[in-house]
Amino acid sequence: MTLPSIIRRGVATGALAAALLGFSPAAQAQSLAVNPINVQMGPGQMATLLTVINQGQAETAIQIRTFAWSQKDGVDLLTPSDDVVASPPLTGIAPGGTQIVRLVLRKPVIGQEGTYRILLDQIPPAAEAGVVRIALRMSMPVFAQPTTRIVPKVTFHVERDATGSYLVARNDGAHHDAIRDLTLSTGSGKALKLEDTQLPYVLAGATRRWHIAPDAALASATGPLMLTASTETGVLKQLPVAFLP
Repeated sequence: MTLPSIIRRGVATGALAAALLGFSPAAQAQSLAVNPINVQMGPGQMATLLTVINQGQAETAIQIRTFAWSQKDGVDLLTPSDDVVASPPLTGIAPGGTQIVRLVLRKPVIGQEGTYRILLDQIPPAAEAGVVRIALRMSMPVFAQPTTRIVPKVTFHVERDATGSYLVARNDGAHHDAIRDLTLSTGSGKALKLEDTQLPYVLAGATRRWHIAPDAALASATGPLMLTASTETGVLKQLPVAFLP
């Protein structure tokens, strides 16, 4: 299962975007609030808590499923997994009520960061004539740290193939990084447009690609391009990015 396929399933997109990107400490949509939406499990930590609040005026039911999260050729992939267990996985929440969900890591993470995603689905009530029900789905990342110290190690390059030019981030570290606020320009200062519709995360041992919109300045560029970005380890300013054959 890929994350774009999840997005295409007609969920409440505003809340989904907030949950996917992890920009705020709590996500709200329809009648639910969830905290946190970016789950961090420290070295040796085997369990944590997720709080789901029903802010509506009617009882609601939720289902929580857990997946291993990987990236292949720049695409996010979700695989059903019991490495992380949610308890309870299915429950009802009274109006104004709170449900505490316990997330348990079933085995220690060794060597490299463990990366998972939780899918929280709000189960709509029985259909009523003339009433349209929209099922809410949130996708939340879970990062589990090994006991050894790990860091990301991201490098950038530009590739060209038959489909166009791409900025590529490769993470050779054992910890994820998040790449935001990307800008790319030619050596002469001409700004290039990056077509970015993906999550900002680059997982350990994986790559992330951004398509560079066709531009005459790019087509004629032979020297390195210049990149700026914000990452979880700091701000990159005027980093030279070379073309790879």
